Amino acid sequence: MHDIGDELGKIDWEAAGQNAEQMLTSTTMQVKPLAESVKEIAAAINSFNEGKPAEALRNLDGGSEPARAASRPDAG
Repeated sequence: MHDIGDELGKIDWEAAGQNAEQMLTSTTMQVKPLAESVKEIAAAINSFNEGKPAEALRNLDGGSEPARAASRPDAG
């Protein structure tokens, strides 16, 4: 047990915490686009199941409502 305590004492816990934070940040940044893609695919499947193929294809090509609304010219 004494050897384990000695080895634990040699660990730079501050650096280990910073490395863990960097790993979590990096992982989150990599997973977010995947989660957004899964969300778009789920929306497309939902639209197909509701009999709305055009809406389903818009979900898959990035033409979601917020993007279409932002790209429309202002009326007037």
